[in-house]
Amino acid sequence: MSIITDAIEDLKNNQGVEIIIAEPVGSCTDLSATINQPLKEKFNEQLIIAPLTVLVDPMKLMDILNETPTELHKSSEYILKKQLEEADIIVINKLDLLVTETLESDSYYT
Repeated sequence: MSIITDAIEDLKNNQGVEIIIAEPVGSCTDLSATINQPLKEKFNEQLIIAPLTVLVDPMKLMDILNETPTELHKSSEYILKKQLEEADIIVINKLDLLVTETLESDSYYT
């Protein structure tokens, strides 16, 4: 954790950076407890820690929500499910891959 906190302090204090977007490795789970909460404790008054946001491919999301088999390895599927559970915000990218009927379907949002 000290590597990221040292980097944040350097960016903030020495580089004049005002916004930092950090992406953990794809194999991380329990991100709130291991990343967000420690950052909030360390930088309590200095930074605003944004909600935990997970970016997901719409087809993978549909497969997971519908509990249909995915192309992912079982361990990768588990990690993605955990990240989605932990997310404060889920951002769906690649919407251009979906057809209009799918986006208008009630089952897509359940």
